[in-house]
Amino acid sequence: MDFQGRKILFIGIGFYDYDKLIVEKLENKGAVVNYICQSHRNRVMNQFAKFKSSSHIEKKYSEKYLFLQLDNQANYDYIFVIKGDRLCSQHIDMLKKNNPNATFFLYHWDSIRRVEGGAKIASLFDRVCSFDRLDCNKYSFDFIPLFYRNRIERKATYKYDISFVGWLHFNRLDLLKDIALKMDVVNKSYKFYLFTNLINWLRLNILKRITFIHRKTLAYSEYSEIVSNSNAILDFHHPKQDGLTMRTIEALGANRKIITTNSDIRHYDFYEFKNVFILDDDVEIQSLINFINEDFSPVPESILYQYSIDAWLDKIFSF
Repeated sequence: MDFQGRKILFIGIGFYDYDKLIVEKLENKGAVVNYICQSHRNRVMNQFAKFKSSSHIEKKYSEKYLFLQLDNQANYDYIFVIKGDRLCSQHIDMLKKNNPNATFFLYHWDSIRRVEGGAKIASLFDRVCSFDRLDCNKYSFDFIPLFYRNRIERKATYKYDISFVGWLHFNRLDLLKDIALKMDVVNKSYKFYLFTNLINWLRLNILKRITFIHRKTLAYSEYSEIVSNSNAILDFHHPKQDGLTMRTIEALGANRKIITTNSDIRHYDFYEFKNVFILDDDVEIQSLINFINEDFSPVPESILYQYSIDAWLDKIFSF
């Protein structure tokens, strides 16, 4: 894909610093990029967002904000949107009127059942891609998994047999506590880092003495340091998602073993039983220990590159 001189309007979601990374990569390829975050919030909306009942108000605020941001956006070659859950048909109509020759791309890195109106908004785009293989089969989207940002060479030695970094969601805490107990019994090392809000941190860290609960997220450099010192990366997928998480693909790019609850990983070309362990309710601890002790089987470079951010962008815009 030749991006040289192409004008791209990129509407992202502000997920960590991934939008910034995507802009940098597109610009490095020669594109001229204008970026808009669809999830804009001011201080008032940040207060509203703390309450579940605020979702409708927040969405209406975002819609008005986007009308102002998109009103004069014209003369683009490509309109590239991630997720698009804050866009409405009027936004797309406005963009199409101002950009009659542009190609419209939508990428879902969330499953449709978690995106309000996701299937409806998808019908307004020239091409729709998704990280969720089953969604692609159901809705005829183009299947393009997520990406890793950097390659990390595998070390001969490591500090942690397994590690996990992520938000305190769903049953993650119970799963990690159970795994920690099992690792302690067999004298295996681990590094867990769960981040949450102040109230949960006070309740779990201060009162219940769960030391791997933290208030702050980690910078990417800190996260990379943990990954580079780990033999295997744990991943607990959302029960309403089937696509592989960014954590899983980052572990692939880092040449790390993957321990995941997502059984759909069997359908990917990099799947190798020596490198991937599927964690379910019936797992025996000895099976997990055997997997950790097994030698890592290097993934061919031709496969690894297909999950890089450069390959990800080329695939999306090759239409």
